[in-house]
Amino acid sequence: MNPGNSAAKKELSQLYQAQNALNSANDLFDSGDYTKALEYIYKVVLVFSPECYKAKILKVRLLIAAKDYSKAISETGFILKEDENNLEALLLRGRAYYYLADHDIATRHYQKGLRLDPEHGELKKAYFGLKNLLKKTKSAEDNAGKGKLRLAVEDYKAALAFDPNHTAHNIHLHLGLCKVYVKLGRGTDAVKSCTEVLEIDGDQVEALVQRGEAKLLVEDWEGAVADLKSAAEKSPQDMNIREVLMRAERSLKLSQRKDWYKILGVSKTASISEIKKAYKKLALQWHPDKNVDNREEAEAKFREIASAYEVIASLSFLPRHSPDLFWATKINVPDSTEEKISMIMVWEWVKGDLIHLVEGGSNLRSTSKEDFISKHLSLFFYQEQE
Repeated sequence: MNPGNSAAKKELSQLYQAQNALNSANDLFDSGDYTKALEYIYKVVLVFSPECYKAKILKVRLLIAAKDYSKAISETGFILKEDENNLEALLLRGRAYYYLADHDIATRHYQKGLRLDPEHGELKKAYFGLKNLLKKTKSAEDNAGKGKLRLAVEDYKAALAFDPNHTAHNIHLHLGLCKVYVKLGRGTDAVKSCTEVLEIDGDQVEALVQRGEAKLLVEDWEGAVADLKSAAEKSPQDMNIREVLMRAERSLKLSQRKDWYKILGVSKTASISEIKKAYKKLALQWHPDKNVDNREEAEAKFREIASAYEVIASLSFLPRHSPDLFWATKINVPDSTEEKISMIMVWEWVKGDLIHLVEGGSNLRSTSKEDFISKHLSLFFYQEQE
């Protein structure tokens, strides 16, 4: 080089800068700073050396690492126009489609590369990894559909273990797993799986509904109502969501009432004689005259025990009226809703309404069934079974 050739000196200096920038970009890629690495590629390397192949390939790898899959597909497209058999470009383009969950196109890219080089390590790993993932996913879905729920759980978990970073596919695996857990009654596990879905996509309505169902299983009434309300707001025309929401709201309301059976220390299936025996024992134990040292606490406890007995005794007629008599209801919804929602009434809900009435002062023992239905219940029972 002529020492006096300033243009050559400038070009050589730019090439050195490009090489140094490329080295820095590689180091940043290894350390996980993809944004800074891309800056070196765009602003230095490809400015001074626009045809640098290593820079183009590194740029695509950085775009995939930064989850800009569409841009990675575009960039590999330019490379493949120049050389349609470029194995690195085929691999990276297939990987970008893979992370978009476009598995068919990803497979075609991997297969094309393997036809050119059957022993290419990365292509073989990508192709067979995807093939096994899809096989395990199908097995999980098939087992879930056949009711083989425990096998489905194992398959879903195995599929999720393939690639924790494949969020576009894993969101469906987590949701499928959540549904299976709900069917198995494993509320805590179901909540966890559905939360994984919502961390990926917070607007996933089905995940909100399933997590609401799961929270009902673990008796997180408030959490269930919050999830189901959110789902109903996102999908206001879905009557199924509204039905589940009403069930959750009813459960929340019942959970906030006193458990009179627990106060008396009896089960909900206790006989009237067992109830009387428990009441007499506790009334004697907490009678204010027997608790002079803590009379104020005893008086409050005594009143609570008496109230519990009154409520439960007032419900003693329920076993004589089978829950099958009250088989369906029409529930009034807000005026803004165009139609009423029909649903089956759970007998415990009916009992809960009766308790609420007794707490309010109604004496069910002196009330006929007909008067009770027509005057006291806010729900209208419109038909009885023969």
